[in-house]
Amino acid sequence: MIQSKLNEVGVVLLKTIETSHHLDEDDFPNLTFLPEGVVTRPTIQLLRRLQKVECSSQDSIRGDIMDGLVIAADALRRRTLGKRCNRSIVILTDASHEVLIQEKQVLRVVDSLREMDCKLHVIGLDFTESAIFDRALRQSDAAVENRKRKENNEEDDGTQMEESSNEEEDDNDTRISSSSTDNSGSYSDDDDEDDDCASRKRDTERFLISVARLTGGSVRAANSMKQMLEQNLGKRIPKSARKKCSFLLAPTIDPLDVRVYLILSKTNLPTLKREAKLLGEDGKTPLVDGLGNFVTSELETTTDHFDAVDKQMGVDETSRTRAVKYGSDWIPLNDFDLRGLKRRSDVNITVLGYSDQSNIIGSSRGLLMGPSYGVSPDGTSRRAEATLAALAIAMHRLSSCAICTYVKTQDADPLLTVLFPHVITKKITSSSGKENEDDKEYRLVLLQLPFCGDVVKLTTPSLEEHCTPDKKAVCDALIDSMMLPPSFEYSKIPNPAIRSFRKTVVQRAIHPQKSDTVVSARGEWFDVPASPTFQNCIKNLRTTFPIVARKKTTGRRRHNNNNNNNDDVGNLKKIYDPFVDDDSSQDTI
Repeated sequence: MIQSKLNEVGVVLLKTIETSHHLDEDDFPNLTFLPEGVVTRPTIQLLRRLQKVECSSQDSIRGDIMDGLVIAADALRRRTLGKRCNRSIVILTDASHEVLIQEKQVLRVVDSLREMDCKLHVIGLDFTESAIFDRALRQSDAAVENRKRKENNEEDDGTQMEESSNEEEDDNDTRISSSSTDNSGSYSDDDDEDDDCASRKRDTERFLISVARLTGGSVRAANSMKQMLEQNLGKRIPKSARKKCSFLLAPTIDPLDVRVYLILSKTNLPTLKREAKLLGEDGKTPLVDGLGNFVTSELETTTDHFDAVDKQMGVDETSRTRAVKYGSDWIPLNDFDLRGLKRRSDVNITVLGYSDQSNIIGSSRGLLMGPSYGVSPDGTSRRAEATLAALAIAMHRLSSCAICTYVKTQDADPLLTVLFPHVITKKITSSSGKENEDDKEYRLVLLQLPFCGDVVKLTTPSLEEHCTPDKKAVCDALIDSMMLPPSFEYSKIPNPAIRSFRKTVVQRAIHPQKSDTVVSARGEWFDVPASPTFQNCIKNLRTTFPIVARKKTTGRRRHNNNNNNNDDVGNLKKIYDPFVDDDSSQDTI
């Protein structure tokens, strides 16, 4: 968000010792809104100020979730009123403190969020329930549910739990808290403190789920801070990232208007920009601006060409030409010739025919290359939506795929691609109240196939002759002892180099005085299961496959058998054994 030019954020901190926001501080104390009560683009100064804010965990201090929600909704309304924005409020909480709920205030906040089309997302630490709502609950449905709930409460009034004796004077106010007593009527704080906290936490969870349902948001349970940071609230694919494309399903059918967007791409470190410092008139002192930063200038690279006969005479651009080497000769080909070789075509996907998926996936010749692309309707044509949906369902049922040509840019060379159906199964709750129904979403994924010249034909010797049943059994036991749990997801493993880079940037941004600090990303990427038989498998592997000494050869090999010198004795190399516990090396024999 810091590197984006479109995202704006405001942070509301709950239960702070000081009070600072744009509303009446007497009505909403112990709340801090950063930066200065205005929703704006996040900056490094905001991160530095967040670390300096002091909070309190005392129940006597106000500033609960409901008060913070009022502050956030009001600030969001002031900033985005009358503007086209994607609005959302994210609450990070453990719901361990009591919350004062005023019915009129809650209804006003919910109506304001629904009017702004703002979704409420809650990431709860140690929550017991999770709920995701695709759309906001309609007013008519909410009214019917409230009426049924009131009727059920009136019927079961005799079986309900007795109300607490410390009720508020206002009937519309409800404080989510509880107290328990023993059989003699005296309070037992030591024994029932955990029960009170669990009951209060459960009631707060239900309240947040109800508000998220009214706004079409979500409540996601997390058991650790790592899981809280890994929660993905969804990212909308902007129109700029979805290229317009024509989809030719058959020669006699009019083309469909679709969008093609990138699904997978390799993440790389950002490139560093090199600039030169400008010096003063003395040629030694660097120039400094008003903020104390060095005045720099961009670097430019120029290439000069000189005549082959006269080394002092330069060759201008009008006298240059391009050529391709063919044998020992150079064949001239200029830009005009290369443009004549191109195929004139717009951006399109043309279906050539269909094939069984087993011919592409799972076969020895089935090779895929390049990143994957998603194909979706343009959003303006119902014909395109119905056609792509029917095509995806039909290919999934028949286990087939479409062989296509894809022209990525105008007048570009066509790529040989294959179009696969991609099915995502989701658990939903039906209107009748039945849970865990399977809802399938059909999508289309485009992958590139190699041409014959793209495949490098390599032959490797078979390893079967070197394998014996005993050696095979040792490797099987080692693999079984190192099996990962079924919940292992490779897509959640971060890139250690990029993670270290980001941590270093954040560390230096928050603490500028530590400009020489580099945050290392060493450590386990995921939890490796510990098996008691692992050490025994390592010993068997070390015994079955011993490390053999290898002679170090330098330069050309000598074929003189009569020269029986002992020069090779000193070439024995120390080889590190990775199965040794300590860092010492072993001499090979």
